[in-house]
Amino acid sequence: MRSWSSTSIPILAGRHAIFRAADPLLTELLDHLFGRYPDDEAATVIRVAWRDTSRGIVLVLQALDLPSDSDVDTSVSHIVLREPYLVRAALNAEEHPFGIGVIHSHPEGASTSASTIDDEMDGYLASYFGDFASGRPYVSLVAARDREGRLAVSGRYYHKGEWGAVTRLSLAGYPGVRARYDRGSLPPDKEARVVRLASAFGPQAARRLHDAVVAVIGAGGTGSPALEVMARAGVGTIVTVDPDIFETSNLERVHGSQAQDTNANRLKVEIQRRHLLSINPDLRLVAVRGRLPQAEVLDIVLSADMVLGCTDSQAARVALSDLSRRFLVPVIDVGVALEGSNGSIVGQVIQLARMLPSDRCVFCREMVDPVRVTEELVPEDEACRRRAAANLAAAKGEKGEQYWRGSPQLNTVGYLTTAAGALGAGHAIGWLSGTFKPLFETLQVDLSASEWAVANRTTTGLEECRCDQLYGVADQGISDALIAAPAHWPACEVIGGVPRELYGTALTALEERMC
Repeated sequence: MRSWSSTSIPILAGRHAIFRAADPLLTELLDHLFGRYPDDEAATVIRVAWRDTSRGIVLVLQALDLPSDSDVDTSVSHIVLREPYLVRAALNAEEHPFGIGVIHSHPEGASTSASTIDDEMDGYLASYFGDFASGRPYVSLVAARDREGRLAVSGRYYHKGEWGAVTRLSLAGYPGVRARYDRGSLPPDKEARVVRLASAFGPQAARRLHDAVVAVIGAGGTGSPALEVMARAGVGTIVTVDPDIFETSNLERVHGSQAQDTNANRLKVEIQRRHLLSINPDLRLVAVRGRLPQAEVLDIVLSADMVLGCTDSQAARVALSDLSRRFLVPVIDVGVALEGSNGSIVGQVIQLARMLPSDRCVFCREMVDPVRVTEELVPEDEACRRRAAANLAAAKGEKGEQYWRGSPQLNTVGYLTTAAGALGAGHAIGWLSGTFKPLFETLQVDLSASEWAVANRTTTGLEECRCDQLYGVADQGISDALIAAPAHWPACEVIGGVPRELYGTALTALEERMC
């Protein structure tokens, strides 16, 4: 048996790290780590992209440098990485911009706290790789499984001369992973609120939802019912993002709004904050007036285990696609379309579009119109000049589309947006609780068709698109990002502050020993 001891590596207090990973790399990584189970350990060098934020760092699994049989000593049960393997990984770092790390397994059922051997390894490798990858983070993770197959992971990182703890893990498809195998049940008062959900999905699902972070982009017709469904389901931390002021016409479809809101000049996110906290006063809620991909909005949204897109902005859909590809954040985009004329409705369409990190981008899938995206991003004075030029061209009998094409806003009504938002929230709950996944690529439901016609639209993507090169590149691929925030957008505003739990709950004694 190996013994574990308290670490001798000093951790900087108050700095948080979120480690993100997703398929296809995540499954490949776990298969490798547990390939020698139950008694023997395995390890691999990894490449890690990152984003520095005001509250810490977001670490993203970008690539695996898996060892060959000759790269490790398989005659022993613990990990011995041979020097040629480490030299090769270090030299490779001179050809790519990413940080380097090591992730290894502990035997079945063992803790993921750091052993004295782990401390020695990390102290050496942080310095060694730092000579080849100066200014980039070094990451060390320990993973283990128990006999029931439950996964536990702990970690730490070295960056800018200081050690920090990995305080939050967001492994897409593996909800609720922490340093311990079993997070326990909910307190009785919280469990009573979601007893029906727990009876259907299981008590562990309720705990996972309580530990989860969900971000909803858009707090209007589809976003407000999605937020309400998740708050009532017991999701512990919710981020809501929207730039808009509530208007009188919004009263018909925005959940939580009241008649007195129509002339109060209130933000939509303020209304949602009031409404959601009335449902669950213990909810950890972050309300942000802003838009993706504004820097501070991105910093906050990157804490989410899943994001729901609930906006009719095509530029926002591009930002969500970029978020999924570069930072490995699972996204479900929710949309509606009401089709008809002269008082006759012929189409009531709800669309749920899955954007997993392994899915192609929205341009590949023809989910957005590049012209409309551009028109949404230009400043208003520029838009006015283009519209005037288009009108002048039309008056001369010429085509004005070359100056400004414009697109009418889609019609929506409250019952349709409510149904769409609730369905999107339901799929998020399934993903976060580990009970079901969104198997569709783009799901379309027409409520006006006979027998509610349902279609799963699949696309192969455009061969000339380079979005595959954006997988997990974080800020190191920012020059190839699908979208950037225009300078004329107003600065974002966080309403009510940001709870610490957004970036990681207080470390347990076991996690502190790992760190």
